[in-house]
Amino acid sequence: MRRAYAILMVALFTGCSSGNAPDMGPVGGGLSVIGLGIVVAAFITAVASAMRGGDDREGGEGDA
Repeated sequence: MRRAYAILMVALFTGCSSGNAPDMGPVGGGLSVIGLGIVVAAFITAVASAMRGGDDREGGEGDA
């Protein structure tokens, strides 16, 4: 079953063509910059959290 699934996925992906280039006009370029900013911010947040030593979220097992 796993082999049949792999063959099906390969057939589906090889049937796709890149066709035209992606939209890199002003709107497409702006969206790619926003997406890159979100990824960089998430990476910096994850690294800063790891350097501080763990979970900074509130709630759970604290004194009320």
